[in-house]
Amino acid sequence: MSHARITKTLYRTRVTSTNDAQPRVTSDDGRLDLDIGIPVDLGGPGGDGTDPQQLFGAALAKCFGGILPLALDDDSDIDPTRAVISAEVAIGPSDIGFAIAVRLEVHLPGVDLATAQELVERTRRLCPYSRLLEDRVDFTAVAV
Repeated sequence: MSHARITKTLYRTRVTSTNDAQPRVTSDDGRLDLDIGIPVDLGGPGGDGTDPQQLFGAALAKCFGGILPLALDDDSDIDPTRAVISAEVAIGPSDIGFAIAVRLEVHLPGVDLATAQELVERTRRLCPYSRLLEDRVDFTAVAV
């Protein structure tokens, strides 16, 4: 399978995760510093920290929203700043260990569903995160 290669790096970041009694994720620039919790449903203690599935959902939803304006036609009257994007991320056992399933819901107020779904499909083809998921996990992106 061929894959896209970066022709010019525009941005790079580094995030580190600890795996001790109080797991954290931090970025080298200090802008990200979060406690990580393991949900009770996954055998963890729960707690106040976020979890990897939430972080993944947040990254996907924000990336998709950032790419959405690029998928608009030049003469479009759709306002991408009004888009609300939700990502649902599930994790569970699979035949090769664990797998995730992802559902992305895009709400574009004032836009009919057919037009919104067409825009979602164009955005899905442009977004590097959604392309990463294609043919690898159970991934759907729908206008709602």
